Amino acid sequence: MRPCSSADADSGTLRDAAADDAAYGGGSAGAGSGAGGAGAGGAGAGGSASTDALQLIGVGDFGLRARSDDGADWRYCGNAEQSDDHTPDLLRAVAYGDGVFVAVGGNQNGLVMRSLDGEHWEEDVHPLDACPDETYPSSCSNWMGAVAYLSLPRVWLAGGGNGATMRSLDGGRTWQGLHKGFPEKHIRSLLAGGGLFMASTDGGDVYVTRDHGDSWTGGNVWSGAGSSGFLRVAYGFTYFIAYSEAGDACFVSDNLGSSWQPCAAEAQGGTAYLFDGKQWVVAQGDHYATSSNTRDWTKQPAAARMPEQLLFDGTTYFGRSEGTIYHASKPDAFEVAATKVPSFRAWTLGRVLDKNLPITSPAACADRR
Repeated sequence: MRPCSSADADSGTLRDAAADDAAYGGGSAGAGSGAGGAGAGGAGAGGSASTDALQLIGVGDFGLRARSDDGADWRYCGNAEQSDDHTPDLLRAVAYGDGVFVAVGGNQNGLVMRSLDGEHWEEDVHPLDACPDETYPSSCSNWMGAVAYLSLPRVWLAGGGNGATMRSLDGGRTWQGLHKGFPEKHIRSLLAGGGLFMASTDGGDVYVTRDHGDSWTGGNVWSGAGSSGFLRVAYGFTYFIAYSEAGDACFVSDNLGSSWQPCAAEAQGGTAYLFDGKQWVVAQGDHYATSSNTRDWTKQPAAARMPEQLLFDGTTYFGRSEGTIYHASKPDAFEVAATKVPSFRAWTLGRVLDKNLPITSPAACADRR
């Protein structure tokens, strides 16, 4: 873990909150989704990021929080490393919505952290004593593996171990557990889009809620997943694509998750699927493919090997493969922005909003080794 200082560092288009059902990337490699670019701004230790600054946020083991406004210069904070990474401060997922970054995780404690700028974090938004009347599976006694934000009507949803789910209606400040609506399966990924939330579990299942987590429908999509295999989900232009990051499964739905079909052959084998506002882009190792409708794909050459994970802020594409971060103005021209970045379990991007500045409390996130 590195301290919170400038250092040579080692699915999703950014939208404003009012964008139509923007998918802000829950629990995945991290898509913040929407329209419009973000201006770069500084995020120095001890001070808030500048007005409307783009912020890339990565999270990981031992409370790791990393932030950058350009993908090249990264600043870090977190806690002391331990022999086992399954600790109460483990951050498993992060998402953005309406000026707020929310990171979730934990071990048996439903951890939630909240920030308006990626530097100042409320670190115990959902304490263990917040669930006195919750029945099994309690959101306080299970880990959270995914989080997402639905812009209309401004709802946050998180889910995790044993199907524990919880919801926030006040910008992530407080959370209430939801019960008996989700199967007792570990939730690994959440996405918001098309007016609904979509959750993926171990075993290749995908579930949909149209009432913000009160009830769910769905079932198995990937029959070959095995007990621990699961799918990420991306959204764009009325389509959902569910895929395995290992590139061994891909499915598409054009009816809000009511049914799924295998992706076209040209779209198979992708490690990340992204809708950039005009077209779908799938990363496929030494090349990529594009589509306007998820049915007809065109193989495209890449100037260099495609990153394994993708984000898009409306102007710039960002990529990640292990500890290397990439950026590009077009998906055929990725260049290395930073190397030796600590391993993220998830990442996303968002804006620091002028209405939230200046930020003086809580104190800036600090290194606690």
